[in-house]
Amino acid sequence: MAIDPQWRPIGHRQRDQWAAAAQQLGLRHYRGTVRIAPLITGTIDGFDLHITCTDDRSDAPKPVTVYNIDYRPIGGPIRIARETTLTKVGVMSRMIEVADLQIGDREFDKLALIEAADIETAKAFLTPNRRRVISEFFGNASLREGVVSEARTTFKTRRVEGSKNRLIGNTLGMVQFARILTSRQSTGQLAPMENLAPETPLRSYFEDPSESDIQDELKPY
Repeated sequence: MAIDPQWRPIGHRQRDQWAAAAQQLGLRHYRGTVRIAPLITGTIDGFDLHITCTDDRSDAPKPVTVYNIDYRPIGGPIRIARETTLTKVGVMSRMIEVADLQIGDREFDKLALIEAADIETAKAFLTPNRRRVISEFFGNASLREGVVSEARTTFKTRRVEGSKNRLIGNTLGMVQFARILTSRQSTGQLAPMENLAPETPLRSYFEDPSESDIQDELKPY
């Protein structure tokens, strides 16, 4: 009888890379089984992280890596996803009942699918700094799907990750994204000078960082 798990098992080499990434990040690692996906979980800078594998069943079953980062709610309920071919077509978007708010930023409105209780909630959340970092996040070449909400961001890659450095880079990229998204600067207020740190472009994390880059980022502040 064929087993139909929620994901496809990853190989031993990938398991070793996941274990090494978790150890270097100081996170917990569960190797998984034939029926249970591997998991990296823990906290960095006060942000809760969950990294696992799942099948993408929108087409043929294809295992992918999913990164979730949770933070304290930073506004009213909102969901921001990257536009897809389906949602960009007016007739199709009406067929699948997509509600896409327009906030008046032409480039961002073209890039993002915005769902919120009302336009005021969306505009209050989507400050210029948040629009900038969300646009950079959605522009990541390895991102298959991305969803940003007031309390969680999800990043789904195009494959099961088998590189320790890419696992670490993607995780640190998510942490940097959450730092910017939740900072006082993102609300339009000024942060105390001692809390201001140079911002590293997200792409430098997501584009396969070097070992030296990783070591520099993991140094305590």
